[in-house]
Amino acid sequence: MLPISITLANLANLGFAFLAFLPLGWYLRGFTLPGLVAVMPITIFLLMFTTGMVMLFSALMVFFRDIEFLLGVTLQAWFFLTPIVYTFASVPAHLARVLRFNPMFPFVNAYRDALYDGRWPPTFRLTECALIGGVTLVICYWAFNRMKGHIVEEL
Repeated sequence: MLPISITLANLANLGFAFLAFLPLGWYLRGFTLPGLVAVMPITIFLLMFTTGMVMLFSALMVFFRDIEFLLGVTLQAWFFLTPIVYTFASVPAHLARVLRFNPMFPFVNAYRDALYDGRWPPTFRLTECALIGGVTLVICYWAFNRMKGHIVEEL
């Protein structure tokens, strides 16, 4: 319950930040209704992905204590390897092929479609987000359930 509660608390934090960002984005970018409505399913798919990853790594941290430190470095590197601050078009072609394997790539592009371009993301992109979120949640939930019986013994 603790990993899921932390994830849901951060979802609430994201919601409040989005509400604070909404007037500024409306003024600067001119948000449209289809784009704002599209934020909801993208966020749900991202929540599925995040919840799965949090469950997996929370269980792994019990058995391998050094993962906590490696995860911090890995997440920072992952941030810079995700086209958030820069556009995907500015990436050289040989690196672009590698960046497409980043599981956050479809989420970032879907948010860009919705918030920057003000349009509903293409169906293939939303499908990709749903598949990544759903498959990650199912696999990580399965792995968490396999480890949860030994967590109490390890602690």
